[in-house]
Amino acid sequence: MEFIVTILAIAALAIVFYLLFKVFKFITRLILVIIFLAIAYFTNPSLVRHEAAVRTKSEENGTSLEGWTVTVMDLKVASITRLTQEGSTKAVGVGAFTNVWIFRAVP
Repeated sequence: MEFIVTILAIAALAIVFYLLFKVFKFITRLILVIIFLAIAYFTNPSLVRHEAAVRTKSEENGTSLEGWTVTVMDLKVASITRLTQEGSTKAVGVGAFTNVWIFRAVP
């Protein structure tokens, strides 16, 4: 009888350890995602960085930004660089982690 109780105790302990490992793994992943989102939130580039990136891209292409206004759609963990002129708006880049990448030709 003691042998059966010992086997059942070992099986119960193995199940508890397995469940704790699964919970710990889930909590670790959750904490990593929260840390990643917090870093993204605090390093989201400002409007000044978006304007500088658009200006640099414009100078590289030899185009003029006259009449265009740089605006930013803030998504809290990232942002979208947009150019606006007389009611028309077009997205030209994205910003995240203090960097801005312009992926479309700037007029």
